[in-house]
Amino acid sequence: MNFRRITPFIILMFFIALLFQVGCDTLVTESNTIILFDSSLAVGCFDCHSDDDNMLLRPRGQFDNSAHANHSLLDVVEESCTKCHTHEGFLNTYTDESVNHSAFSVINCFTCHQPHPENPGTYGEWDMKDLRASDTNVRFVETQSTGRNDGSGYGADFGLSNSCGHCHKATNSIAKTNQVILTEDFGPHVSPQADIVSARNGYFFDIASVEPSKLSSHFDNGCIKCHYGKFGEGQGYTFGEHTFRLEDKNSGLPFVDNCNGCHTGNPEKVTDFYDRPSVIEMNNLADSVKSLLASYEVIDLVADTSGLTYEIGKTVSAIKAQAYYNLQMFIKDGSQGIHNPNFVTAMLDSTINVLDSLPAEIDFSADFTEGCNTLDVTFTPDILGAFDSLFWSFGDGAIDTTFDNSPVNHTYNTVGLYSVRLTSISLWNADSSIVVPDTFFNPDDTLIIDSIGQNTSYPSFIASSTSDSLIIDYITIDQPPVASFTYNTDSLICKNDTVIFTSTSDHLLTPTMWGWKVNDSVIISTLSDELMYTFKELGKYTISLSVVTACGLNVVVMDSLITVQDIPTASMSYVTTDSLLFDFTNTSIGETGWSWEFFEDNNSVHTDTTQNPQFTFSAGSLLNTVVITVTNDNQCSHSRLYILPKP
Repeated sequence: MNFRRITPFIILMFFIALLFQVGCDTLVTESNTIILFDSSLAVGCFDCHSDDDNMLLRPRGQFDNSAHANHSLLDVVEESCTKCHTHEGFLNTYTDESVNHSAFSVINCFTCHQPHPENPGTYGEWDMKDLRASDTNVRFVETQSTGRNDGSGYGADFGLSNSCGHCHKATNSIAKTNQVILTEDFGPHVSPQADIVSARNGYFFDIASVEPSKLSSHFDNGCIKCHYGKFGEGQGYTFGEHTFRLEDKNSGLPFVDNCNGCHTGNPEKVTDFYDRPSVIEMNNLADSVKSLLASYEVIDLVADTSGLTYEIGKTVSAIKAQAYYNLQMFIKDGSQGIHNPNFVTAMLDSTINVLDSLPAEIDFSADFTEGCNTLDVTFTPDILGAFDSLFWSFGDGAIDTTFDNSPVNHTYNTVGLYSVRLTSISLWNADSSIVVPDTFFNPDDTLIIDSIGQNTSYPSFIASSTSDSLIIDYITIDQPPVASFTYNTDSLICKNDTVIFTSTSDHLLTPTMWGWKVNDSVIISTLSDELMYTFKELGKYTISLSVVTACGLNVVVMDSLITVQDIPTASMSYVTTDSLLFDFTNTSIGETGWSWEFFEDNNSVHTDTTQNPQFTFSAGSLLNTVVITVTNDNQCSHSRLYILPKP
């Protein structure tokens, strides 16, 4: 063989291989100038490693079946989301590395692993158990401040799963205010597993007072110990190991071997995740929280039994929002409480106690509120919240007690106005083994039970809270009206006098009509119980009033009630001897008495009671007037004003 002829080719291939190896290494370690990352970047490993290397093939296939490799994670609109939803965002936020990019890629193998971490390009040793951002001083410990966290961090080391804790924690909290608006992003966000495992976050628990017994035993490498499983024993690409799934999504069978490493003997070996008393208890508690929240209309279980659907923009009291936050912590953790049964049980128990302690928000209505003689009424309660009993007081001395929100019936037999009151009574038992809030609050944030100090459990007790709704004069029971009226004058009046008649009829229901009759003239008013009438003719007048209510008609007739008498006619004449002195002569008809008033433009008034007076106006007065008033024996009077000529 002519080696001289092939030597240049061998040298060329050597340099190509050398370049290829260095390129591969810089590719997988991201020490390069690539600015756009492919979501399947890990395929670069197989440029250097054998494609029959199951140590790489199996994890890659498993990871492709995990939720972490889901491209929908990239559908984020806020920059704060990229730190957990994208490969580049995670590295830039939670590691000391900085990745340049012009676009984001989905989480991939290199998000958690850094192959050949030392001396890039030299194929340094790679321990696959080393994970990025798994330092015990990771940032999520330092910055976790949601819920009632005091800023001290989790205080727990998840080992290699510290990497998981960066993202698997709550991101939203609720300010403790009187009212909370349920915004679109309300709640602890998805997958707050680190909070559950470490017994942190949530409400009605003071972080500093979480008992050691509430901490989970799932700390030794935390998530990875269970969700990754025993190394090399993956069940395939559907679940196990890098899928992080403990259940076959096709068959529904659990990957129970991971649990049996710890749960063997006593308690019995785990064969079913969810057929365990503690899990059944936690789900029952969660169902109770759902029912209580639904009773306050925070959630609608008819529309969505999961409890995760709520009315965006709805305003609720802070304590109800915190209770809903706790429920979401349980639901979004996704383990049905398995991650930390002690903590979840305590949190849900406490939430139930707090919701139970709230007075119900109550109201009621009646199918009929008015009746005649007797009335059968059906009262329907309208209640938000939990209660143990309802106490009805119907206003006539009768009472009733019910234990649900079913309508109640009552019959009224006596005429009267009745005020109705509905009182709800709630009893709850606070178990001393459960840490409950340092303070209970009403919906308006007023104290129900004062704090007995932080870091202290309440003693076991049975307490009660009440709330009521009172409607004054709600029910009216009447009988046919009894018509009557009064008037504002004597029976003897003078021609052209105006009389006001006012109904004083006996009735409880508002009349539908008042019918007034003055002799043969009918005047009907449907808007007022009052009649104003001017009598312009002499004679006697009969006045009648008809009153109509839903219970009947009644008429009162007052014969010859009003007598109208004649009035005199006032008149006068005058002569003047000079411009100031006037002589007046009474020319009235039918009078028996008279009175004179003289007015000057300086507002001075002079009176005279003689029949034919004489009066001298002041010099310079420009407007002089005189009023003559005459009366007759019936004490009816008539007045007339005269304007005198200028002097």
